[in-house]
Order: sequence, then structure tokens, then C-alpha cells
Amino acid sequence: ERPPGQSLAHWMESLPNAAWAGGDRAEIDALLLLHYRHRFDPPGLTAQEREALRSGAALWLERRRSEIGRAGEV
Repeated sequence: ERPPGQSLAHWMESLPNAAWAGGDRAEIDALLLLHYRHRFDPPGLTAQEREALRSGAALWLERRRSEIGRAGEV
């Protein structure tokens, strides 16, 4: 569980390598960078970057839901 006040990036660094066995680390790192820029960078994101963040996050979540569903079937 992530402690209050700890950044998501710092928390992710503390996760064991097994948490990234699915190979999602690079993908989630890229999404996290876009998220931080969207929230904290005054110029923000371009329309193309906002769409990449939106669609990338949606795809990542959909894959997690599929994995959870398959795990429940075992």
C-alpha cells in the first residue's frame, strides 16, 4: 500500500521486480510521465499527448481487468 504523501513514481520504484513480470514497467513509466506533465507542467500536454495518455491508460486498465478475470477462472 502506498503511504500518504509518497509520489506514485517513488512508490513504483519500491515494488519488487515480480510486480512487473508482465513487462508493463516501461509502458506505465511512459504513462506516468505524461500524467505528471499533464498535472504539473504549466504548458501541459499537446492534444496528441493527451490522447496518448487517455488511450494508453484505458488500454493498460483493460489488460489488467482481463488478467484479473483470467486469474479468477483458474
